Amino acid sequence: TNTHEKVTASSLGLSSISAVEIIGQESLANGFQVVKYLSDSTFELKAFTLSNGAVLATTTDAGTVRLRVYGNI
Repeated sequence: TNTHEKVTASSLGLSSISAVEIIGQESLANGFQVVKYLSDSTFELKAFTLSNGAVLATTTDAGTVRLRVYGNI
């Protein structure tokens, strides 16, 4: 995933999103967090380095992340 990834409900087969959990990730050096809900149908993920918390450059491959997303179909 890119370092600031916008995820939409429709890309996950949902009409709206009520909660998001990060349940796994590929990289041991990078972390992910849900930065903000842009609406009830869109949220943004931020990737950062675990060693110092710096946001990764937008050209950096942050690896894959596994999410559990709750919402309405």
